[in-house]
Amino acid sequence: MSILNSLTKRFLLIFEPVVLRLARFYGIEARRHPGLNDSVLIHGKNKIIVHGTNKVFLDGEFDIPESVYFNTRSGNIYVGKNTLFGERVMLLTGKHLNIAEAEAQLRPLHYVPTEGRDIVIGEGCWIANGAIIMGGVKIGDCSVVGAGAVVTKDVPGRVLAAGVPARIIKHF
Repeated sequence: MSILNSLTKRFLLIFEPVVLRLARFYGIEARRHPGLNDSVLIHGKNKIIVHGTNKVFLDGEFDIPESVYFNTRSGNIYVGKNTLFGERVMLLTGKHLNIAEAEAQLRPLHYVPTEGRDIVIGEGCWIANGAIIMGGVKIGDCSVVGAGAVVTKDVPGRVLAAGVPARIIKHF
């Protein structure tokens, strides 16, 4: 039976990209089989949603709950190695301009930029359940973002940040 499993895995590794493209072409929702050629393991009852035209860059292997929401409308998202995500975490690069920003940029009110609001999360971070990380924010290596926190400003490395808006609670 192990020979059959080995042959099946090799077949899927070779033809998986073609099958996924055909499924997408015909409007069929398909995703990669975890463990065959994926570095992202998916679990949970919801889907990982990537919204926008920019990209999410994952460095290393991840166990990301399917309830995590990646919005790349206004920038890219970079996630360092060994970073953990809790359930219902939101990474939101998209943001409407407020009155002051619209006037300064000579844009209409509630204009949504398409770039320049990248989110960068360092290595070894823990983003706890329900945290929201807004665009244009950098989180340093080995930092913890508390449950339900709303991160609107940069967080240095080796700290615990929590609250709405998030502020540094403790240095490690």
